[in-house]
Amino acid sequence: PPGQYGVPPQYMGGAGQFAPPPPYMGGAYPGQEASMYPGQAPHAAAPAPFRATGSAGAQVVFRVLCPGNRTGSVIGRSGDTIKALREQSGAKIKVEDAIPGSEERVVAISCAEDGVSPMSPAQVALLRVYACIAEPPQGAGAAAYTGPPPFRLLIPGQQVGCLIGKGGAIIKAMREESGAHIKILPHEQLPGCALEGDELLEIGAASPHACAAAVQAVSTRLRAYVPRPAAAVPLA
Repeated sequence: PPGQYGVPPQYMGGAGQFAPPPPYMGGAYPGQEASMYPGQAPHAAAPAPFRATGSAGAQVVFRVLCPGNRTGSVIGRSGDTIKALREQSGAKIKVEDAIPGSEERVVAISCAEDGVSPMSPAQVALLRVYACIAEPPQGAGAAAYTGPPPFRLLIPGQQVGCLIGKGGAIIKAMREESGAHIKILPHEQLPGCALEGDELLEIGAASPHACAAAVQAVSTRLRAYVPRPAAAVPLA
């Protein structure tokens, strides 16, 4: 059912179609502090104010690291899943070619920022890609499934500051609000598919719902602080 793998039901309409997503309530919008996740306490205000949306016309780009054994869940049979994700979200989604020696493949998601929408198409696509990765495998692999893998993003180094904040205040607040672990991993853990200047962000939680909340919080900040065009190349 919708929401089972971490994507709140508000993002889904009938028959698997996307409904207009609600705004993130984790402090991104001044005066809106109620949690959109049932059972969670109201969120505190963000530690520092920031723009809820990016500049109109800017390219919002997310680069997800997808475990090789979960790539099929994102693509689907004959490409049906990724085609549906593109159509339903309105974002560009591309699974990059495998890099020799790397156990993960990059799923590149992008859209043009309109500067108005509370949730960009790229953010909606990001949450749906997370749901595909987190969904338990079917068939022979089901018995060995122990839970969703950590959600990993490659981000330009110049965006790290907007996630950490002064004295780590922002990343601490996102951890507390979502209930997920959010961390920047050491450079020696960067995969072979990383680009020069990349940093590796990892999100993990016992609950897929908590992980999805962290993905939304992180993507909201990344959307608001889009790097210069040279550092974030839109999809071809």
